[in-house]
Amino acid sequence: RPRPASAVDLPLEYFRAGVEWLRARLGHDRVALWGQSRGGEAALLTAATYPDLVRAVVAWVPSHTVNNGEGAAWGDWTRLERSMWSVAGQAVPFAPYV
Repeated sequence: RPRPASAVDLPLEYFRAGVEWLRARLGHDRVALWGQSRGGEAALLTAATYPDLVRAVVAWVPSHTVNNGEGAAWGDWTRLERSMWSVAGQAVPFAPYV
């Protein structure tokens, strides 16, 4: 799957596929996710969306909400009204930048 051109509506399925690959590669199901900032947001969302795949999450300075997307250019995040994440083609509900 090609990478998105901007940080908007990023599919959590990317992370699910990575966890599934890692579980198969390791030969067991004890996988933990670690992420910082937006990565922490992604780790928490992935674990919440696919709880049967992830055993633990370490989220360092994640947001307490799902935020709007960041776009492709600096400053896009101040005016975008789209989610950073999606699941099954649907935007994850988010708190827009104010």
